[in-house]
Amino acid sequence: MKLPPLLFVLCITTVFSSFTLIAKAADVPLSRRFQYAEVDVKPTPKKPIRVRFPGSVRKKGETAQIVLRFVVTSQGETKKIVVVKFSDPDMIEPAMEAYEAARFNPGMKDGSPVDTVMEVTETYPSK
Repeated sequence: MKLPPLLFVLCITTVFSSFTLIAKAADVPLSRRFQYAEVDVKPTPKKPIRVRFPGSVRKKGETAQIVLRFVVTSQGETKKIVVVKFSDPDMIEPAMEAYEAARFNPGMKDGSPVDTVMEVTETYPSK
C-alpha cells in the first residue's frame, strides 16, 4: 500500500518532532546547581581527602596553599574541578588527583540530593 504524499510528510514530521522533544528533554539538567550556603545539608567527604604533596613543596619549608572549586553531584562525585589560585605549581596535580578520586555524601535541598558548588583550600604543611 502506497501512502499519499501528504500523509507521508505528516508521519515523518511527527516522528522527527518527537525525537526533537526527547533530545531537548535530555539537555535539561535534572538538578540545578546550588551554592554551598544554599543547601540544607552540606556535602561531606565519605572518607578523609588526603593530598600527597610532592617533596619539592616540602623542601621549600614554607606554607603553601591551593584553592579548588568543584561541583559535588547529587550522586556524590566531583566534577568540573577548577584551580582558583595556588602558591606553588607543584601542588596542582596532586590536589586535582585527590579531589577527582574523592566521593562525597551529596548536599541536600528540601530533602533531595542536589549538585553543590564547593570551594576548598588545601594548605601545606597541614594545620
